[in-house]
Amino acid sequence: MIGPRLVLTGGWDTDSLADGIAHLLAVTATAADRPMLLLPHAWPAAKHEAYHDRFCEWLAPHGVAPSAVTTWTDLHDRTASDLAQFRAVFIGGGNTFALWHEFACSGFVPTLRAHLASGAWLGSNSAGSLILGQDFRYAHDPNDVGLATFTGMQQVGRYAAWAHYTPDPHDAEIADFFATSGIPVLAMANHGAVEVIGNVATVVSAQPVYVVTDSVIAQLHRGDILDLVADPRLHSQ
Repeated sequence: MIGPRLVLTGGWDTDSLADGIAHLLAVTATAADRPMLLLPHAWPAAKHEAYHDRFCEWLAPHGVAPSAVTTWTDLHDRTASDLAQFRAVFIGGGNTFALWHEFACSGFVPTLRAHLASGAWLGSNSAGSLILGQDFRYAHDPNDVGLATFTGMQQVGRYAAWAHYTPDPHDAEIADFFATSGIPVLAMANHGAVEVIGNVATVVSAQPVYVVTDSVIAQLHRGDILDLVADPRLHSQ
């Protein structure tokens, strides 16, 4: 078991995702002959095709053609072998609760865990990044599916992942979340991106990424490394 290899991003459009997308494509360059796999399940099924087109727009500046993108709409009965044929998997943003509900109800979570344990690469943005952390109860989305448990994939060490971060008002929200859960947060603004390999995160974006508990305790810049299992106070600045 090798463990996760992830590129998490906090943004939502071609510009804000540029650093993260470029890094994901660079680390998977040896498998460039394989298609990318998009999982758009944070959006309703009727909008999957539109999300596919949006994802292709994000990849276009990096030389990836639409023909090199596969989108799955149905996750039932998928296997780790099915996932292994792709250059990388990308979990798109949208409604965090709907995304996790679809993953859980289709039985896809154990399949994805097995895939990540093999050392396969996975990228994500927004809601896709949130579900990879310890907990996502704080997501700013309507919980129309009635989700009652909010434990995520737990692929980011002891951390929860936060997207679209701005200090005001999110620092206060994160402090409340930390007070009730004890879970530190890896906070990415729209242009923020981190690579995760095993229990180590490395900032891969020009925009800083933040470690937040009851306050901002570290601001990490491109190339800075974060031990995802160590006490976050060790990174206090």
